[in-house]
Amino acid sequence: MKLAQSISENALAIGKKQKILIQVNNANEEQKFGFSREDVFESFIHIRSLEGIKIEGLMNMAPLGIEENEIRKLFSDIVKLRNELEEKFNCEFKRDINGNEPGLQNSRSSRFDNVKGR
Repeated sequence: MKLAQSISENALAIGKKQKILIQVNNANEEQKFGFSREDVFESFIHIRSLEGIKIEGLMNMAPLGIEENEIRKLFSDIVKLRNELEEKFNCEFKRDINGNEPGLQNSRSSRFDNVKGR
């Protein structure tokens, strides 16, 4: 939350609204950052209220060395989480740059939403 607050304050200081992705650590890896699935809803409310931030979507990174079916499950879970957030908060995140359901065509990709801001 401190990082989001800082980003918002700095963006406002230069007259900008910064686009961000919320990182979700749905594999619960200790060495990676991001919100747990359980915490993302409460955090979303706070981050969304920051005037200097525009939430563009979600992102995550699958662990190295896991099976393809495990990767697909993790990315499928992020798509479900994205859909739940969109429904609960009446918002819409950008899809990947090809309009695909992210992570389902290319399960090694971490592009869940438009990282390049297009």
